[in-house]
Amino acid sequence: MTFSRSTFYKGPRDEIRRNTDLGGKLVIRICIDTSGRVQRAEPADGSLADTAFVNAVPGKVRRWTFEPLAGSTVEVLYPFVFVAPS
Repeated sequence: MTFSRSTFYKGPRDEIRRNTDLGGKLVIRICIDTSGRVQRAEPADGSLADTAFVNAVPGKVRRWTFEPLAGSTVEVLYPFVFVAPS
């Protein structure tokens, strides 16, 4: 999957313009229930220093849906690498 920073961060555009080197890795722990809905999403690891950006990503991930699962709830670690535009 390919995402832009704006997919996750809808905060002030001035912050993105000021911090043009905003980039790094962020690992999100995602708990998916049997219906395919995200029950929980939270930062698990990463190198991003922008707290507002890091805290915005799990909220966006919670809106995702997956194919229904047979069995029980699943927990996955999903790595994102954000690259500053060139």
